[in-house]
Amino acid sequence: MSSKPPRPSEATPLVVKNGNKEALDDEEKCSASISAAKNNSNTTPTWKEAFAHVSPFLKPSDRRHLLLALLALFAVLLEKIVNVLPPLAIRHAVDAISDFSSSGGDQDVQQRVATTISLSIGSYFLLQTVDSALSSIQSVTQRAVSMDAERRFASALFAHLNILGASYHLERHSGELLRILSRGADATSTIIEALLFSLVPTLFEAFVVGGVFWLLGMPSIAVSTILSVLAYILYTYYVTNTKIQQRRKVLEKSDAVGRIETETLVNYETVAMFGREMREVEEYDIIRKDYTDERVNMLGLFAWLQLGQQSIRLSGVCIGLWLAGRAAVYGIGGDENARLSPGSFVIVQLYIQRLFNPLSVLGFIYRQITDAFTDLEKAVKMLRTKPIVQDAKDAVEWDQALQRQRELGKQSIDSNATGDIEFKNVTFRYKVRSSRKKLGGPDVDSGNGSNPEKGRGGRSIGRKGLWGGKGKGVYLGGGGGKGAGFWIKAAAKNSDETDEGPKTEEIGGIKNVSFRIRAGQTVALVGSSGGGKTTIVRLILRLYDVDDGAVSVDGINVKSLFQQSLRSNIGVVAQDTVLFHASLRDNICYGKEDATEEEVWEAVRLSALEELVNSLPEKLDTIVGERGMKLSGGERQRVGMARCIIKKPKLILLDEATSNLDSTTEKKIQRNILTPQTSAICKGRTTLMIAHRLSTARKSDVIIVLDKGMVVEQGSHDELLAIGAEKGMYAKMWKDQMEGESLDDLK
Repeated sequence: MSSKPPRPSEATPLVVKNGNKEALDDEEKCSASISAAKNNSNTTPTWKEAFAHVSPFLKPSDRRHLLLALLALFAVLLEKIVNVLPPLAIRHAVDAISDFSSSGGDQDVQQRVATTISLSIGSYFLLQTVDSALSSIQSVTQRAVSMDAERRFASALFAHLNILGASYHLERHSGELLRILSRGADATSTIIEALLFSLVPTLFEAFVVGGVFWLLGMPSIAVSTILSVLAYILYTYYVTNTKIQQRRKVLEKSDAVGRIETETLVNYETVAMFGREMREVEEYDIIRKDYTDERVNMLGLFAWLQLGQQSIRLSGVCIGLWLAGRAAVYGIGGDENARLSPGSFVIVQLYIQRLFNPLSVLGFIYRQITDAFTDLEKAVKMLRTKPIVQDAKDAVEWDQALQRQRELGKQSIDSNATGDIEFKNVTFRYKVRSSRKKLGGPDVDSGNGSNPEKGRGGRSIGRKGLWGGKGKGVYLGGGGGKGAGFWIKAAAKNSDETDEGPKTEEIGGIKNVSFRIRAGQTVALVGSSGGGKTTIVRLILRLYDVDDGAVSVDGINVKSLFQQSLRSNIGVVAQDTVLFHASLRDNICYGKEDATEEEVWEAVRLSALEELVNSLPEKLDTIVGERGMKLSGGERQRVGMARCIIKKPKLILLDEATSNLDSTTEKKIQRNILTPQTSAICKGRTTLMIAHRLSTARKSDVIIVLDKGMVVEQGSHDELLAIGAEKGMYAKMWKDQMEGESLDDLK
């Protein structure tokens, strides 16, 4: 086994480095983040809370990035100083030309003026060249620093997203989560660049320009400029704050567009099979129009912001020039002996412009920061969300706990037959978030009613003009089963929140379930749909924690084990196996990346994939497509079996592992994998299978029958048949299947 994995803190950022998760060495800086994490994750975070989560990433991650950050800051500050000097060179040139004009063309003055102009232009060229070089250095170094912070924040957010558990992901749309991840990462780099490399240097530049301007000794121009600056700042602040609310609306509509895009493209086969292409396009166009309207509204606010800023700026420049002109004609403060020279008049105009340039940048920076914090809101809400299933502080590795059990004499089973499973009075109910609107009536319960807004077991957006609905919301239908669907009303403020906070309902699950599976046994779970079979598998994997009772493996409560250690020792073959957009080899080796070629081909043979692999032009290097869609359902399921085989786990969990297979392939799989007497894989390993086909379950050591979340029968195939179809649920199910299949097929 590998060394003990680090247990991620709920507030300490994580980075992915060389394939491993490492906590950053700045837990003290994360204390504010920890405090924020204790708040209600559904409330919109304040800027202070958002900054508390981002601040640890503002610190460079290593010495190299620290040096780059210092170099960038030095370059930008020096660039601001150099940027003030070129107007002084222009001043000398203008004054020299003015002196020459006043001298009446004196030859001595002419030579001196020519020299002054040459030196001024040379100085201007040199200063502008240095300014450009410093700007380039700053641009490259600051991007390196901000992109490193962006990477670390994205990795931390992605790591947190991966530990939030099944309940979190089942209630959210993957497309929306991806957008939150992308926006959060982009916002981090924006904040760093805006605060460290734009705001600080711009304030510094304004201070330098103001200092030079003050040296001119013109208080009237200073007062008019200050008033213009105050008006500029107040106007920018007011309009930008209004724009924040509009940006939230744009982001909400953008998320809605992304959800439809992702759903339609991922489920394109379903869309095509039902001939719903135009309906999806119609729905997409309506939501896209809403998105466009909100963007146009935001652009309108931006246009008003720019118009007002330019008006204030132009007024300030004109008033300043008028005052400077009077000082040039009548003298500074009315003193005719202290008139402004033509060169000084020119640089007054240049410096007034330069004083407003930083302010213009400040307005842009402020808009950037507000947009970035708005983009960060959902990312911070995600970081504040605590995983429902967490490792205990004293959690241990499975093998470590097993060794302790043996040392204490509590575990006597053979080391090659680990995997004892026990459920003791286990009760569990699914908690789902819902602002559920009870509609009542058979249409809602069955999903088959005539009202298209309520029935048809699928996704419906109740928007007027599309299906005739008046409200905004989503109907989640189960396709016909009673109680399978329910209506979720669209949230008024945010898709993740209500005024009262998150509301939950309890549905499904199991009640007071107890059973024991001996190490090395093959056990089948059978029963009606919704009986709790898949729930049992999820609880063994600790995707959820039980409400009451205990789930144990090898006599160890699963809550005492690291989740990573528990799951790395369990092999799972799901009913709907989802593959990565990678080669067959990569998908098979997902459970064991260092598998040898012999191990890969052994898994291929045992999972009846050999014929398929040999028929492919690139054999194991064939790309299977997104979600494995280039393969059939049965082929994907067999790849899932190969992935489980190559892992060589302590426990094997099979959720309808042969549901997509033809009868010939199923027999091969049963012989190679599912039958304890003939399987090299199951021998010595505990195997728990969910089976609707009783032909798959009949050779199991024990069959557990579930109904409505409770264990109603358990025993061997023969023992359960002996109860009789009139009294026994299993015997009745067997009889019903025998009527639809030949006895040979069942055997």
